[in-house]
Amino acid sequence: MLNSTYQLEVHLIESYYYGGAKGRQRLERKVEISEFGLALLLLYINSPKARQISAEILYRFFKLKTYVEGLNDRQIGAIKGYYRKQMRGPGIKP
Repeated sequence: MLNSTYQLEVHLIESYYYGGAKGRQRLERKVEISEFGLALLLLYINSPKARQISAEILYRFFKLKTYVEGLNDRQIGAIKGYYRKQMRGPGIKP
């Protein structure tokens, strides 16, 4: 089990929000993890195949983080708008 000195509970944040179509919203669970929390969790994976997957997850995370940090506010807004549109699905109006 993870040592409590690492305070994993600080790096895993659970929250709830209402999502779904208007009038049919339901409570959804959301878990956010910090960069350090992700690294801690991946350290405790023991099999060779799982370690390889963990290394790939970390590599892609840091690559994505570097990319996003280089974007300006307008580019980030465009990405958010694109994914909002994708989540609505075809033919669904806002």
